[in-house]
Amino acid sequence: MLQAAGFITVIHLRRTWRIVTALGLFRAVFLLVLIIFGFTSTLRPGMLPLQAALILSLIVQSHLTRKDHNFLMSLSLNKPVFFITIYSLMAGPFILLYLLLRDFNAFLILAAGLCLFSLFNKPVKFRKRKIHLSFPLIPADAWEWRAGLKNSWLILLLSWLMLLIFYRQDFIFPGCILLFSLLAAGFQMNHESVSMVRALGLNSRQFLIRKVNLQLLLFLAISAPAIISSMILHPEGNIALLMVTLNSLLVQAFAVAIKYSGYRQGQHTQYQMSIIVILNIAFAIPVLLPLPLIMLAIYLRRAGLQLKTVLYA
Repeated sequence: MLQAAGFITVIHLRRTWRIVTALGLFRAVFLLVLIIFGFTSTLRPGMLPLQAALILSLIVQSHLTRKDHNFLMSLSLNKPVFFITIYSLMAGPFILLYLLLRDFNAFLILAAGLCLFSLFNKPVKFRKRKIHLSFPLIPADAWEWRAGLKNSWLILLLSWLMLLIFYRQDFIFPGCILLFSLLAAGFQMNHESVSMVRALGLNSRQFLIRKVNLQLLLFLAISAPAIISSMILHPEGNIALLMVTLNSLLVQAFAVAIKYSGYRQGQHTQYQMSIIVILNIAFAIPVLLPLPLIMLAIYLRRAGLQLKTVLYA
């Protein structure tokens, strides 16, 4: 099993390398610099649990979107132990780092999280389990949220459960807000059909404003319990919480902008999440504080031009 896990790990690393090289030299170097800055900045005391939570969120997202369940099942490898082995190999350097630095909070977040989510070794099929979720309060043109929440309700439920259990730990609240930010931004990676864009009857500027406003409001709706609870339980950390929240709001607007700047009917642009992950931790790196705002301004303009082509071509 260890040999098979190592082989699968190498395949995932090669696939990631191909995605990075497809970005082009400038974008790949820019992304590498951001990753190095993010890694070094979260090595400070008290920041390692945040780093562990971000790494765990990437692995969880990859695990929940796996498409090789049937292949692994045919090899009798679709087991929690196999997934724990794979993710331990991927996150092994970070797990050892946390042990060497004696940060057991970060170690437990990453190690326990890997073991917990590896138990979900089958794709979730709501129809077979007779779970029918609908969100009538969400506007129809926020279809990304309706589809995303149907697939991610379990992550939200577990996150709120962790908030209830570890509410005395002040870092758990900003960590959950970052997780919600990544989750909500990930909803924007799916591109709708052209007919859905034109159905609203709005021009490119009005359409962008509408989508950005929906993204911000719905993100605040799922984050409000964590924000309010943190302000009441840990008032000494309100400044840090405010920075995390404001940065996350900019990231949500950027997720909409980058989606429509490269809009292609029916596509799924998962590679854009690498940029969004880095922007999510920009608040922790002083030199990168204005970066989400700069990126938002650039991509909003590109999104407007792209939508004009879609609407009037």
